[in-house]
Amino acid sequence: MEPVQPVEVHPVDGGVSGTGPWKLGIKGPLYVGPDVIGTTPDPAARVALKPLPGPLRVITVRPPYRSDPRAVRRYSIHPYQDEEARAHRAAQQRWYTPRAQQTEPTHPLVAVCEVLDGPGRGSEVLIGAPEQDMPEVLGAIAAHARRWQ
Repeated sequence: MEPVQPVEVHPVDGGVSGTGPWKLGIKGPLYVGPDVIGTTPDPAARVALKPLPGPLRVITVRPPYRSDPRAVRRYSIHPYQDEEARAHRAAQQRWYTPRAQQTEPTHPLVAVCEVLDGPGRGSEVLIGAPEQDMPEVLGAIAAHARRWQ
């Protein structure tokens, strides 16, 4: 899978798992952008964007294993939705008929990474994201590592 450089900062339904400072416990989306990968409580990602604690090197991208933490192996990943989109989706589900809704499942992938520098150097970090978003996640990881050099 080839990395793709993200054009703007946007949310991706993903998770990060590791040890020490990489034990992030992300409850919201993962934000990827041209020179950052991180988390924030702000749905618009305009304030308080907290970058990951250090540079990473991607070792491999693989399907999730049962032994992976739940944060990175979610099997029903949906794109992050703001309040308005969630309200619209709830209104649609009130009139739900099984034949009317034909959604394609998204398949999660896990990027196995190594911490290059900073806290937790040499440890393994797992980043999970939907298959369609993984190229941008990989591009954001590479850009974040270049920024640290």
